[in-house]
Amino acid sequence: MQKNNDLNKKMVPESTQFYLLETASERDHRIRELFNTLDRNKSGLLDSKAIQRGFTTMTHLPARTKYANELLSRCDTSQDGLVDFEEFKAYVNDKENELWKLFKKLDRSGEGQLDPTDLQIALLRAGMEIPETDVVNFMQLMDIGICS
Repeated sequence: MQKNNDLNKKMVPESTQFYLLETASERDHRIRELFNTLDRNKSGLLDSKAIQRGFTTMTHLPARTKYANELLSRCDTSQDGLVDFEEFKAYVNDKENELWKLFKKLDRSGEGQLDPTDLQIALLRAGMEIPETDVVNFMQLMDIGICS
């Protein structure tokens, strides 16, 4: 098993290794930390206001009620107006899987990273023509190595 992990580490850029090599326990812990960031009053439940406050804390941008309500409606599978950890975890796992599938589609080389050409081609397919310099600038802004 260790040999396989070492091989994966060599083939996949460090920026995507965490997702591919994360254990179920590590994933639960990461999602729990995110949930706890949103659950500022430590009630174990999220409502629209808790989500708004959490978004504002995490992004330092004012959260819009609309986005908090959308997240609440998508996560709240019990339809009680509150999101517990299990509902939140299911939502996060679904969204991460969706994003990973999209990432793999965009990653034409299969190297585990996107380059500006990958993104520009995807945008063109979606009917959006963006100058290459704008795509490069956007990717530099989003690059985890630059943002962190």
